[in-house]
Amino acid sequence: MKYKGKIVDSIVKPLFLLADSQLLFWRRDDTPFLNSVRDAIDVSSPKAAYIGASNADDPEYYSIFEAAMEMIGIHRCRMTPSSPTDEDFSFLNDADIILLAGGDAV
Repeated sequence: MKYKGKIVDSIVKPLFLLADSQLLFWRRDDTPFLNSVRDAIDVSSPKAAYIGASNADDPEYYSIFEAAMEMIGIHRCRMTPSSPTDEDFSFLNDADIILLAGGDAV
C-alpha cells in the first residue's frame, strides 16, 4: 500500500469514540453496534483493555465493559489500573480494543 508516495506496510484501523457506555449495548435491527467493532479486528482471539483511571478504577464499571465484550465474543479482557505494572503495559500494547472510561466531570 502506498501513502504519499511511500510504501506503508500497515493498514489504519477505524477508531470508535463513544460518549456513553449505553452505546456499548446499542442495537440496530437487533444487531449489536459492537459487531462492527469486532468485524474490524482481524485476529481470532482479540484482546480488550479497559482503562478506568477517570472513575477511580471502579470494578463495577469494568464489569459493564466485560459484559459488552462478552456480547461480541471477546473474552481476553484486562483492566489497566491507575498504577499499571509492566504486565499491564504489555497487555495494553497488544490490545486490539482499548476503552478509556469516562468519569464524573463534576
